[in-house]
Formats: sequence, C-alpha cells, structure tokens
Amino acid sequence: MRIQGRIRAIRQAATTEGYLAVTAITLRGSLDMRFYEHTNATAAVLMVGDASGNFDSPASNLYPRLAAELRSRGVASLHVNFRNPASFHDSVYDVLTGVDFLAARCCSHIGLLGHAFGGAVAISAGALSTEVVTVVALAPQSYGTNAVTELTPRSLLLVHGMEDAIFPVAGSKEIFQRARDPKNLYFVHSGHRFEEAADEVYATVSHWLVDELRAKAA
Repeated sequence: MRIQGRIRAIRQAATTEGYLAVTAITLRGSLDMRFYEHTNATAAVLMVGDASGNFDSPASNLYPRLAAELRSRGVASLHVNFRNPASFHDSVYDVLTGVDFLAARCCSHIGLLGHAFGGAVAISAGALSTEVVTVVALAPQSYGTNAVTELTPRSLLLVHGMEDAIFPVAGSKEIFQRARDPKNLYFVHSGHRFEEAADEVYATVSHWLVDELRAKAA
C-alpha cells in the first residue's frame, strides 16, 4: 500500500473479530482504526461515532453489522476512532486521514457515516473530499454543519429519531432545508441512539449506501 496524504506510516495487525487493527501515524498523532477489508474493493464506507470515542456505534452495534453486510457486497469498511473528540477540527482531520487510507487501497468511491457529533464531522469532511460520493448523518448535531451547502454533487441522507432528547429532530430538519439535492430525510420512532429502531436504521442505511456507491461507480 502506498502512503498518501496525511499518513506517514501504518501499523496493522489481524484480529479474531473480522477486522485489521490499524494505527495510522500522522503529523498530528496516532489514529486508531478498524479496517474490514475486502479484496479488490473499489468502494468503501468510513464510519465514526459520537463524541464519546472508543469506537462508539449506535443502533445496537450498527457499524459491525453494517461492515459484515457491506463486505458480502464487495464493499470495504473503516471504523475510525477519534483521537480527540473534544476538537471538531481534529476530528474532521481524522476522517480525512481515513479517506486517505482507503484511497491508498484503491477505493475511489467512499461513503461517510457518522452519528451525532460524528454526523456533523462527516458532513464537513465530505464537503472537502473528492473521493466521497455520499454522506449519512444519524441524529447529527447542528454545530459544524455549515458545509452541508457544499456537499453537492454528493448525496446526503439524514436519519433522526422522533423521540431524540439529546439533539431534537428540528436540527435535522434545518440541516435538510439548507442542503441541496440529492438529499433525503428519514424519521424513525426512537431516541438518540436508535436502540428502539435498530433494525430499521440498519436496513435504511445499508440500502442507501449500497445503492449510492453502485450508482456512482456505474
């Protein structure tokens, strides 16, 4: 693998949980990632959680479930653990570092998926990357989403729980209004972490990502 962009070196090790444990050495420190590899994949999804870090995943382990589904469809996945989730700008850098990693593996069509804080980070990073073709934001916070107006021609899916008491649904409605086509807004009956609608969120996000990545690769 060629080193690219923000990455100066890579350390990786196989695990018994179906992914490679990867550490990217950057000018801003070490970034830990989980890479669900698929041989010859040209499309990938990069996933980030909320501000809690620690490889957070909403909706009853959505990200590992989704990674297995995507791998069965020939799509690789990368779960990025924020180095410093207290810093929005550092977290955007982390996502773009993950994009560099995937691009170096010949993934030319990349989808971003983020929850809460990570949803806003995904929107901002997506607007900065030519490799990104679609962004999915789950219950995103409003702060950091100004770049949503710059996402086009990348597509955007917003998913929000109607009973979200952390980031009210009005936030996604406002982001959706500012976004340009192509875009979609999907509501589920759940709280902030989507535990009550985990299967519905899994199906909705999976279908969107597969369809969008296939359409852009065609």
